[in-house]
Amino acid sequence: MSPGLPVSDEHSPLLQFGEFMLDQQHLVLCRGEQTVHLTAKAFRTLVLLVVNRGRTLSRNVLLDSVWADVCVTPNTVDHAIAEIRHALNDHEEPTRFIRTIPREGYCFIAEVREKMLQPSLAILPFSTLGLESPEERVSVGLADALITRLCNLNNKTVCPTAAVLKYARNAKNPVEAGRELRADFVLEGLIQKAGELVRITLQLIRVCDGKPLWAETFDETFTSIFALEDAFVEKVSRALPSPFAVREARKADTSGI
Repeated sequence: MSPGLPVSDEHSPLLQFGEFMLDQQHLVLCRGEQTVHLTAKAFRTLVLLVVNRGRTLSRNVLLDSVWADVCVTPNTVDHAIAEIRHALNDHEEPTRFIRTIPREGYCFIAEVREKMLQPSLAILPFSTLGLESPEERVSVGLADALITRLCNLNNKTVCPTAAVLKYARNAKNPVEAGRELRADFVLEGLIQKAGELVRITLQLIRVCDGKPLWAETFDETFTSIFALEDAFVEKVSRALPSPFAVREARKADTSGI
């Protein structure tokens, strides 16, 4: 990386320009709710340009920063820029986002707004099998107990129980529910009971593309609802990836240079 060249790190904010949102940490570019696909090198080139907006970056600087691990020609940069322009629909002059500076390089010219990443989570009332009234209230009780625990943890925004109660009797696709709640992630669960054994299966889903990021099964002995809640919440709060498995977010395609 060239000396003095600003880059992103693990605390980098989301970068919004035009109708696009660039998540530097997790290599995701979105237009509204749609993911815009870029190869890994093109994505890194875009990040470098956006982070250094208003500054002209030469082909050599981009080559040294993005392609330091491979041997390529300067034309490789031009191909990456062309891919980025196609993804941003930035072909016509005057361009909206990337300006070519003749004999010098490229400059990102659009206004950029920064937004710190604080992922939000919606914990939906769990589905049940083999539970009868009044035991079916475990569906909401377990979700509420987990919401309360996670609300006390840093860097996590959890939808309140009141916001998710409507999904207790109105089963809905978890991704649709997450969008209605404006959540980044949804945690859904299934409770099964056989005798005194209760099995709870959880799945964490990213709302933007419906991709499952994490799943786990917990077995408990049903002695009382409160004992079950305490044991369940303790195990889940330890096992749930933090913060909400964003480290598992989809990476850009790494097949190309």
